[in-house]
Amino acid sequence: MSVQVLFHVTVKKPRESGQKQVRAYLAWGVLELSSGNLTELGETINRDSSSLNSAVTRLKIRSVRDRYVEKVMTKLKGRIGQLVNLQACPLLT
Repeated sequence: MSVQVLFHVTVKKPRESGQKQVRAYLAWGVLELSSGNLTELGETINRDSSSLNSAVTRLKIRSVRDRYVEKVMTKLKGRIGQLVNLQACPLLT
């Protein structure tokens, strides 16, 4: 499954201010919660994989010091887990 489909990413202005944190969470999610990779994400949002990898490293460091960031990461893990579980369950008819 592509990164764009999994995270519903469409970027009209990839360099718009305020997007750094969103890109960091996306990159973290790709690495931690999917089978996608940063190269694919980078192509989708017009960033190179090394920049995204640096963003993930900074986010992980920040999560140790900032409880809010830690909570967001935990919440994202839970939400993605719910989506995966829903996709794994057969539809009841």
